[in-house]
Amino acid sequence: TGDNLTGTYSGQFGEAKLTGTVQGNKVEWSFEAQVGDDKAKVSYHGTLDGDTKMKGTAEFGSLGKGTFTAVKQ
Repeated sequence: TGDNLTGTYSGQFGEAKLTGTVQGNKVEWSFEAQVGDDKAKVSYHGTLDGDTKMKGTAEFGSLGKGTFTAVKQ
């Protein structure tokens, strides 16, 4: 809705509600993941490339950082 992004993460860290924003070609979202007995904030920051591609960085709380790419199917 507008610049707001909402959804559900489903993956290695289980399932969690996510929130974020889309402004121009910039996108970011985050969610809280359960890691063992602790919770960690997982944050993604990316750039949209046209209507089908996205790439950026991801930070997994104290577990580390990485990069991601995505292609719309």
